[in-house]
Amino acid sequence: MPTNYTGRVILILTVLILSLLAIFPPGSLFDPKLSFGEKLALKPGIDMVGGTSLLYEIKPPESGGTVQGNLAEQVMDSLKKRVDPDGLRNLIWRPQGSTRLEIQMSMSDKNKQSEPIRKAILDDLGRGVTVYRARGGKSGDDREILYCVVTRLEIGRVMRIVQLWDETAFVIQHPLADVRGGVVHRHALP
Repeated sequence: MPTNYTGRVILILTVLILSLLAIFPPGSLFDPKLSFGEKLALKPGIDMVGGTSLLYEIKPPESGGTVQGNLAEQVMDSLKKRVDPDGLRNLIWRPQGSTRLEIQMSMSDKNKQSEPIRKAILDDLGRGVTVYRARGGKSGDDREILYCVVTRLEIGRVMRIVQLWDETAFVIQHPLADVRGGVVHRHALP
């Protein structure tokens, strides 16, 4: 007796296609401005961008008291709340047994984060951007400062662009009395 597999094959293909669409949203998948890792919202690890892996040996309290549960897990939870409460620093936390904790930190290239913001302001808003090279006073890290002049109606769009590419960006806005020259021209908002 022949078995008809057409219904089963269609069901399997439908589930497969829906699963792929859930994993790879079509809107971002075909955007030529994004790299493959950005399309999938992947954060590169220390093997790709460099970084540091720290392994800590945690000493139990010297008071002789017993520690309930896993000491490494407790220390990890405390450090996460202090060091990276919002989970934005791309840190990898791994307990290694009950008294050892590994923390991996990827190097972040702040100048690479500013490039898509600069391009979006230039392309999407049609505004000029001045790039200042700077060094952090406390950290000593080299960074880029993006400076642009927009109308007050465009401030929300600039903030959305910045938030999209760098959630931890430091943004200053202030009113200007007058602007002359440059590429500040009135044009209709899209």
